[in-house]
Amino acid sequence: MSLRNLSIGRQIGLGFLVVLLFLMISGVGSTLSQQEANRSMQSIYADRVVPLKGLKAIADAYAVEVIDAINKANAGLMSGEEALRAVQNARVTIDREWNAYMATSLTPEESELAAEATKLFVPANEAIAGLVRALERTSGTARGALDEYDGSLYASIDPISSKITELVDLQLRVSQEAAEAANSRYRVVLTQTVTMMMLAIAISLWLAYMIARSITRPLQQAVTLAQAVADGDLSGDVEVMSTNEIGQLLSAQKAMIRSLSTVVIEVRSNAESGHCKCADRTRQRRPESADRDASFRAGGNIGLDGRNGLHLQPKRRQRPSSQSASSQCKHCR
Repeated sequence: MSLRNLSIGRQIGLGFLVVLLFLMISGVGSTLSQQEANRSMQSIYADRVVPLKGLKAIADAYAVEVIDAINKANAGLMSGEEALRAVQNARVTIDREWNAYMATSLTPEESELAAEATKLFVPANEAIAGLVRALERTSGTARGALDEYDGSLYASIDPISSKITELVDLQLRVSQEAAEAANSRYRVVLTQTVTMMMLAIAISLWLAYMIARSITRPLQQAVTLAQAVADGDLSGDVEVMSTNEIGQLLSAQKAMIRSLSTVVIEVRSNAESGHCKCADRTRQRRPESADRDASFRAGGNIGLDGRNGLHLQPKRRQRPSSQSASSQCKHCR
């Protein structure tokens, strides 16, 4: 169906519908992009920030609560019971945070590093278990009683600390990559949104121009045709290209002009016919008038004169009055 055949209301409604459609598409696209950005942010927080905190807690548990506690206890700055509690708390923290870390979403590289760290936990846990047994046998001060763990414990825990550091660096790198990916998606979405907006503006302007053209052009033709009829010109004609309200108006004007032309032709024909009849009657009466004029000129009027007898008295011709002429014209009609 052509645009010009749509009613004016539907054309205007179509213009609003197109704009609304582009707004809906743009809104849906923006909503989906916002959801994706939200999922990305949640993933960065849940899979990178929280594990980073957990890995730092594991590193602090090994470095502070285990190594530092043993050094202080062996130097007599901390009792054996306090050192035992610190080591036990460190074991609980390490197990909890490591299990929470392994439950997150891991990249392939991260899974590989986590598997290597899990293997390193075995000798470290064995060394800590031996330290716990030694602290359980110690009561009060433990000065000099933990010399055997001062060096060997470092050898078991230091590889774990190095691997934890690698995992922390990996979290930072993956977080940066996720941020760059989010920024790239933002630029793509921004480009798509701007493109959609420009396309919506272009199509809306084109549609507005076509709608205005389909309304104003036939309407101007209708105005021109009406002015021509008002000036007495019935020869005008237009081509009806639509079936909407303006097309119906032009069709009605064409029908009106045809009707007026028919009426004018009939009136003109009747007027010409009446004039011909009147002329024929006038020609029929002229011979009779001529005969009467000749007889009058030959004989004149006979009158009596008391002294001389007969005499000729010329007859004066009387002009027909305006009333009689008017009655004759009415009779001709």
